[in-house]
Amino acid sequence: PNESEKFTEFYILGPEGKAENYPEVLVQGEEAKLIVGIVNHEHEAMNYGVDVSIDGEKILEVGPITLANAGEWEQDISFTSTRIGNRQEVRLSLHKGMTGEVYREVHFWIDVVAPK
Repeated sequence: PNESEKFTEFYILGPEGKAENYPEVLVQGEEAKLIVGIVNHEHEAMNYGVDVSIDGEKILEVGPITLANAGEWEQDISFTSTRIGNRQEVRLSLHKGMTGEVYREVHFWIDVVAPK
């Protein structure tokens, strides 16, 4: 049999479940919310993990997540930033299997302002 391509979908959605309205400006210590999704097309069960970092500093780990072939996973996540500054990179990294290596990444930027 001819096997089709093996891959994993990895995506983020805004709080309303659409590919828009990602957090852009946060007050220091304020919680930001996203939806993270994974879809397994690897033709076998897989273990996954997701790391969230801001400007290279890991702030959240999610997993392990085990998905059968064609399995789908979506979860609300929230995070906070404690460092004030503009254009901070929020990076979500997907790890596949037990290697610990980054398999896929998505990112966006936020500005973090001081509370009034």
